[in-house]
Amino acid sequence: MNVFLTGASGFVGSHLLDRLRAENHRVSILLRPTSDTRFIAGHLAEVRVTYGSVNDDPRRLTAAMGDAEVAVHSA
Repeated sequence: MNVFLTGASGFVGSHLLDRLRAENHRVSILLRPTSDTRFIAGHLAEVRVTYGSVNDDPRRLTAAMGDAEVAVHSA
C-alpha cells in the first residue's frame, strides 16, 4: 500500500512510520525543514520526503501525496 504520512517526526508519527515500514508499505512523508529527524533518520533513505507544511497551498499538498492510497494525518 502507498501511504502519505504527516507528522512523521513526532512521537505518534515516528511510531506509525516504524510500523508502516516494518510491514513494507511504500511511504511518503511531509516534513517541515526544521523538524528534528533523529527518531526517523533510519527511514529517510527508504521514504519519499516532501519538505513543507500542512499549511501549504492545497495544490502543493496534493502533488506531495502523489499516488498515495491512504493519507494518515498525525501532525
